[in-house]
Amino acid sequence: MASFTGETMTGRRGLAFLAGLTALACTISVAALVPASAASTTSTASTASTASAARSSAASSSARVIGQPPINRPIASGSFFSFPNKTPSDSRQIRSRVLNTINSTWGWYTAVKDNPATPANETVRRRGAITMATWSFNDWAVRDALVAAAKRGVTVRIIAAQSINQEAHYKPWLSLRQAINHTMKGRGWSQVDKAHNIAAQCKGACRGSGGTPHSKYFLFNNVGSNHQQGIVVQTSMNLTQFAYKGQWNQATVWKNVDIYNHFMTIFAQSMYNKSRGSAAYVRAPVGGVVDIFYPGGNLKRDPVLDALKQVHCTGAGTAGVSGRTRIRIINYAIYDTRGVAIAKKLRSLWGAGCNVRIIYSLATRGVMSILRNRSGRGPIPMKQSVIKNKKGDIVKYNHSKYMAISGNYGSNKNNWAVLSGSANWSNFSWHCDEQMQLFFSYAKTRSYFTNFDRTWNQGSSKAPRAGRTAGGGGELGVVSGSTPPFGHGIYKHMLEGG
Repeated sequence: MASFTGETMTGRRGLAFLAGLTALACTISVAALVPASAASTTSTASTASTASAARSSAASSSARVIGQPPINRPIASGSFFSFPNKTPSDSRQIRSRVLNTINSTWGWYTAVKDNPATPANETVRRRGAITMATWSFNDWAVRDALVAAAKRGVTVRIIAAQSINQEAHYKPWLSLRQAINHTMKGRGWSQVDKAHNIAAQCKGACRGSGGTPHSKYFLFNNVGSNHQQGIVVQTSMNLTQFAYKGQWNQATVWKNVDIYNHFMTIFAQSMYNKSRGSAAYVRAPVGGVVDIFYPGGNLKRDPVLDALKQVHCTGAGTAGVSGRTRIRIINYAIYDTRGVAIAKKLRSLWGAGCNVRIIYSLATRGVMSILRNRSGRGPIPMKQSVIKNKKGDIVKYNHSKYMAISGNYGSNKNNWAVLSGSANWSNFSWHCDEQMQLFFSYAKTRSYFTNFDRTWNQGSSKAPRAGRTAGGGGELGVVSGSTPPFGHGIYKHMLEGG
């Protein structure tokens, strides 16, 4: 069986580990119980003693029990967007909510067993779980929160890329691994109560033979005062400081046990760091959404092209714009033959009358020559969303990856749909671990349109000149060749795995 760098899972330990992961979706109980803290006060006849006892009682009632999280601020359902060029609050719209949810997840605690077949009021020990996938990890505050969660009894598991975290020497990632990784020793590993914490890294895609682990999702169980179950955050944001200081990002949050369990299944497969071949590509309706996981995409099964094939440009109802279906896109990088294929489809829809607007950070000349062509209806309206320093280096850029559609989609003339996730529009993404979701929701889609309009209208979003497709990077973010020169020149802060 394949293994992670620095960890080895073999034989029944590895199989039991998968079972342990799956069990996280349910309640975990242990044989060794940790008694909850308790305190009592003693009443006296004197006023001073009574006051002292009152203070002691108040302190006792406010003291947290073992395993209780330090705060009660779990993330809400909905969609969230960060703006690195606005206020600190705007830049931390996703990161702060994720950090607060980590700090709101329960460790070991005592609960009444909810099984009618058992004696009434029988108690059991339970704990929460935090499960995360990210490409890069470079945030000390998130590191400290995860370590604190592990110390109070939360099961903490996280996967990241070996490549970027080692090459960039990200100290928070190294520190997290040293702090929470438990070595797998002894023969008790088959017991569920031996489930351990781990910060693991994949060499190449976790579920494929190449690429990189580029998914960004955060799963939480047993969160907040009402012990919320099955929280899923699927996003474009990595767990780095730059992700909120230098990038626009999007996130959608679900509180749905079915979606949670599906993501947990994919995570369990990822822990083996072994190619699943053709089974690695997953597209499945779950909990009212369509979950999509790479690697294994290609032009014949590309989620973006599949969604665009469902669009009818005219005949849209009130969800459209003057009877035309509306398409709004933000994507960090559009390039390679995949980018060209998507550009051709968008150009066809633009020619058929769709109302299309696109925001990008980087695109290649071949892509832009299609999207910005003067023929027919003329160039598709586009803006580059980046901020440059005085030297011309791009120091902040839009890292979101989504497409929002309203109007005549599929068999519904008033549909509201979003395709969002972690994948850039490139061939490289097909070979990486990526997550995407297609969902149909008026409220969530409206929030994406609102985000698009806010981004489109801000001063940092610049429109290219009609028809111009010359390379060089400059004002257009257009480069020659099939792949942008990530990490070099004015793109030194921009990486292909970004």
